[in-house]
Amino acid sequence: MMKNDEIRRPIPVTLLAWGVLILTMFNAVRFGSAVAEWDRIVSFMERPGPIYIAVTGLIWALGWLIVFLGLWFGSRWARQIALSMAILYSTYYWIDQLIYHSEVARKNLSFSLSVTIFFLTSTAIILILPGSRKYFQTKRVQ
Repeated sequence: MMKNDEIRRPIPVTLLAWGVLILTMFNAVRFGSAVAEWDRIVSFMERPGPIYIAVTGLIWALGWLIVFLGLWFGSRWARQIALSMAILYSTYYWIDQLIYHSEVARKNLSFSLSVTIFFLTSTAIILILPGSRKYFQTKRVQ
């Protein structure tokens, strides 16, 4: 039986945590692929090169892992960090797109913008829902 000060993880927070875990895995694969295919990347892509791909993959994988754990376990700091990371990641994505990707790769900018807006909006909405705010402020049962 739950005590009055305990609350279960809300479904929207669970879904957000799973989405963050997917971003964690995506960036871990980016890191691993850059290391495993270092020579191939060097031969086909001088700029930005495998060091950039590996470093950014590792940084984002570790950052998103911290966010996932905070969301999953309901840490008080998780709401602020999750929203900050979402904004930073979106900014990084757009800088990366505009600087390093070819004109052909930029053909889907309207789709990418739509996904970015959806990502940021849904993250913000999930984190400000009353149930989510309560979850991050009280003791919880997993």
